[in-house]
Amino acid sequence: MVIAGGRLIDGTGRPPMPNTAIVIKNGYIMAVGPEAQVDVSRAEPAVRLDARGLAILPGLIDSHVHLTFSAGPDHSSVIRQLAEDPDERLLLRASRQAQLALAAGITTVRDCGGKGVVTIGLRDAIKAGHIIGPQVLACGMPITTKAGHMHFLGLEADGENELRSAVRSQVRAGADFIKVCATGGNMTSGSNPRRAQYSLAELTAAVTESHRLGCRVASHAIGAEGIRYSVEAGADTIEHFHWLDEIGRHAYDRGVVQELIARGLFVGVPLPGLYRVLLPGAGWDVSAMASKRAELQAQLEPVRRAIQDGAPFIISSDAGVRFTHFQDFSQSLEVAVLALGLTPMEAIVAATCTAAQALGLEDQVGTIEVGKRADLVLVDGDPLADIRAIGRVRWVIRQGQVAARDRLLVLAPDQGAGAG
Repeated sequence: MVIAGGRLIDGTGRPPMPNTAIVIKNGYIMAVGPEAQVDVSRAEPAVRLDARGLAILPGLIDSHVHLTFSAGPDHSSVIRQLAEDPDERLLLRASRQAQLALAAGITTVRDCGGKGVVTIGLRDAIKAGHIIGPQVLACGMPITTKAGHMHFLGLEADGENELRSAVRSQVRAGADFIKVCATGGNMTSGSNPRRAQYSLAELTAAVTESHRLGCRVASHAIGAEGIRYSVEAGADTIEHFHWLDEIGRHAYDRGVVQELIARGLFVGVPLPGLYRVLLPGAGWDVSAMASKRAELQAQLEPVRRAIQDGAPFIISSDAGVRFTHFQDFSQSLEVAVLALGLTPMEAIVAATCTAAQALGLEDQVGTIEVGKRADLVLVDGDPLADIRAIGRVRWVIRQGQVAARDRLLVLAPDQGAGAG
């Protein structure tokens, strides 16, 4: 395959390159550069994609999703469907939502907790080629305390020994990484998002055991206490990062953030549909959205401060929770620009290159470079001028084959992709 004529945004943060050519063979990028300089003779025959007028980006990485969740209008409806639906229905839902993500340009998702081992099964089915879908990283069930956040997904553990055992059970089930709930969460009635669910010793036991078994750890941490413990324990990504104290105030601690940076950890920044609801539906009319944007900026102030202090960060969606649909990840990048003050380039890098680094996939995906897997998304317009262009998906390339066109899946390799 040759992709020719597009404007390349390679995910590294380097300036875009106009009029490029990308040569793909056996699912990998063989050459990339100015169209006049790239030798296209090594390309697979008959597949040439005209990308004139389009921007070419690395496939997006949504690093915090819940594929078995229904994205219903409220927490109770999401939890009720998880309880009522058998695994077979959950698998069908997860499959459809993974495909919606792929058609929207998301070529890798990290599932941060589902019911049972449904998402592990989906991952394996996609790997085996039984169904089309993005690359899935799955943790299986998240680990939580008895009656803790997301206990309804089935894996409760108290104390260091139970935590080690829970980690081992998920590794045995085939988990790619471990998810642990360091604090309570807003979704789970009776849990306390402002306080730690586990002591530092308990959380350290879970992280140490995970690392011993070759798994990274994603720590759900909304409150300041749980964030501190997560950093001290060495959790690889700390998700949400709102720094709430016991009475709901922000208790940002720059010293902890500096420790996070020194240890090579990442801040995970899910920007779910709830945040988009806070913005008026009148487009980007500044006067109409000013007050709501100020409210949202106040909620995300600790995240913004961490970014300003140099913390490496990744943007995600939390897709599957209320209001949050898998095909709308581009809107999370819009919120990142509007409410966190990121440039469009910074938002793109956070959802491609940095996300790949945080997930341990930097040798495979995240940037458009020779030797990387050919997971790409082509969009109409210039996302560096208007981040909303990320949502105008024309083509999705997954492992070197056309996977979607105009947000519709292509179920077999497209050999007639000549028209832009």
